[in-house]
Amino acid sequence: MVVYERLDSIERLLEDAKKLPFSSKVMIDADELGLLLKEIKVSLPEELKQAKWINLERKKIITDAHVEADDIITEAQDKLDEHELVELAKKKAAGIIEKANADSDEIRNKAEEAAETIRNAALDYTDGILLEIQKNLDGFIDTINNNRQELK
Repeated sequence: MVVYERLDSIERLLEDAKKLPFSSKVMIDADELGLLLKEIKVSLPEELKQAKWINLERKKIITDAHVEADDIITEAQDKLDEHELVELAKKKAAGIIEKANADSDEIRNKAEEAAETIRNAALDYTDGILLEIQKNLDGFIDTINNNRQELK
């Protein structure tokens, strides 16, 4: 930076200056000091502009970083919410499947019991009909045997 270089030059000018006898005062070249001060005045506004620009850029970077951090946090929260919804849906689906399986087992058991009852009733009914037919046939056989006996 030009300002620091000129300030260093002023310090050297003071260090190299001749001291007045019996005094702490020194003699320096007023023209040289004036020139260095003018150079500082000229370069100071430019360096202040640069410093302001750097400060603005720093603030912009910080603001952008905050915005990006907020975006990341929001995205992470959305993903977390989405993950929680998926987990909740999975749990609910598992509960529905479990209930459906239990209901299915219950319906199957009742259907098997009803089928067994119907089968047993059908067998009993068929056995009753066959018994009735057997009795009728036994009666016919007895009648046939009696008729045959009478014919002999």
